[in-house]
Amino acid sequence: MNMTLTIFETPHVSVREWSLQDVDSYFKLAANPLVMRYISEPIKDPLQALEAIKRRHRDYATRGYGRYAVVEKSSGKVIGLTGLRYDSDIDCVDVAIWLLPDYWGNGLGTEILIECFSFCFDRLALKRVVGIVDPLNGASKRILEKCGMIFLGIIDYHGEKCELYSIFKI
Repeated sequence: MNMTLTIFETPHVSVREWSLQDVDSYFKLAANPLVMRYISEPIKDPLQALEAIKRRHRDYATRGYGRYAVVEKSSGKVIGLTGLRYDSDIDCVDVAIWLLPDYWGNGLGTEILIECFSFCFDRLALKRVVGIVDPLNGASKRILEKCGMIFLGIIDYHGEKCELYSIFKI
């Protein structure tokens, strides 16, 4: 039994901390070239997935939040990643949503991010969250806009031109 902390739920998914038993699921997600197309190079081996999960655990311990596993309620399978990461390069908390391709296009990303913003503002008392998006990633931009994020402009992010979106606690 996987005893990890559930962060929040939506009608279709449970969002929880990553566990060390999730290495195969994390690898399946982060090694998928379609998932990683606008994010970074896909990882190449399960050891990289283990290291990523350990980084997530450090974030949970030091920040009180991080990137989490998205688990489909009906199957119990890990189908994605969502959550927050403090980015010291831009001094902001950045939100992410990655889903396996089988789960694209059905509103699930929007459902998850809306609940993620409730978590950010109501439980963590954050004042602002940003989304950093590759300009070619139209699907992610639409999700951010549907969730109430506003486009602020183009930024140089690690040598790449990216679009910056933001949402503020009202």
